[in-house]
Amino acid sequence: MFRFLFLLEIAKYYFQPFVLTLCLMSIFFASIMAIRQLDMKRIIAYSSIAHMNFALLGIFSYTIYGLIGGMLLMISHGLVSTALFLIIGVLYDRHHTRSFTYYSGITSVMPTFSFFFIIFILSNFSFPGSSNFCGEILIFVGLGQYVFKFILFWASLSTLLGLAVSILLYNRVMFGNLKFTANTVFKDLDRREFSLFLPLFYLNFLMGLYPNPLINTIYFSFKILL
Repeated sequence: MFRFLFLLEIAKYYFQPFVLTLCLMSIFFASIMAIRQLDMKRIIAYSSIAHMNFALLGIFSYTIYGLIGGMLLMISHGLVSTALFLIIGVLYDRHHTRSFTYYSGITSVMPTFSFFFIIFILSNFSFPGSSNFCGEILIFVGLGQYVFKFILFWASLSTLLGLAVSILLYNRVMFGNLKFTANTVFKDLDRREFSLFLPLFYLNFLMGLYPNPLINTIYFSFKILL
């Protein structure tokens, strides 16, 4: 998109309303599908579709804010979704199922795991201070310029669905009574798993709290496109 879109000056403006509409439809559809899933990995996968469509909204706004936000969101997605898939992998490695119906009350027996889980769940719906927040807020600023007020309104509403997906997943898995009938042994993160989460945790908050070096690098690359 970044490499070829700006070579097609007439086509990109002609198809802009169509692409923005498709992005919004995909965000709502993917979020609703995520809420309906039982497989935790599918929930993360559908929420990833919504994030990538947010990035496309930024790209097709053709504003410097939207372009930078779209790139930041893609980089952040590489951190947050990687961590969430790893979290599901930790549970699957122990209990050999990805369905959240077999899990409940995990926070009382796996505190370190619960800490990383809530951090990346918060990042998944762009909590302030996380890496996703920087990308989404810049996309909203880009959409707020010129003729994108209508798109901005619906994109803002769709963030509530992302919030619902993330909070429902965490609440179903981590709170409630332990299901001893399904799982009899509970083991917190070991050193190997902790060492995998730690750099993702650090980069997530480094990008969320101090994004200026990355923003400046992206800006000087994109300013020649506009």
